[in-house]
Amino acid sequence: MRKAESKILPQLYLLWATVVISITFLKGGLNNDNITHLIILGIFGGSLFIFKFLKPRRPKIFFIFSCVILAASVEGAYMISKPVLSSLLLKDKFTLVQFIHNYSIDLFLTIPVYFLIFWIIWKLINKFNYSKWEYIILIALGQAVGDSGNFFLIQPTLLLFIPYIMINYHAMNVAPFLRIENFLNDIPKSQSKWKYLVTILAIFCSYFFGGVFIKIVASTFNIN
Repeated sequence: MRKAESKILPQLYLLWATVVISITFLKGGLNNDNITHLIILGIFGGSLFIFKFLKPRRPKIFFIFSCVILAASVEGAYMISKPVLSSLLLKDKFTLVQFIHNYSIDLFLTIPVYFLIFWIIWKLINKFNYSKWEYIILIALGQAVGDSGNFFLIQPTLLLFIPYIMINYHAMNVAPFLRIENFLNDIPKSQSKWKYLVTILAIFCSYFFGGVFIKIVASTFNIN
């Protein structure tokens, strides 16, 4: 059985996230990055609603493929602010054809990496016992650090604003997890406190190798 959920952790995180998002939107207004995050918040809210009606029969396939599909949606939102390659950025007055072209290249590079990332996350949630909010916060934290590690090394004070980035990963993986959570309850899992470090390191490594893969594929196909 899963341990009882502490109310303090979600309350503190939600307060932190609310303050950070409010500051960011008040300071930046409707710039491209904030518009991207508004779209992602829409994806997140929509997924939480839609997934209530889905009935997964094969939890592993459902979880991994659902996360990848949602990740692809998040990638689409980022085409106007920070796609996987800067050359794919859609500038003002872009056409639908340009969007489809650039987005297709972005997905060509990122989808294999997302399959790796969510396969590793699937292994983690079958190995360790996470409470609901441990999963929501820890997995997104691992993805945020893995995806933006260099950025935080250069400007470590911006870690204070990390919930703004973690929204991206909540939109990718929270709804699928909530839908298959009951399937995980009967699986014996480790209660080790090492799960916190192992989770962050495993996800960080998946992003590192994913980044190497993207650079190799982009170079091979001469995608700049």
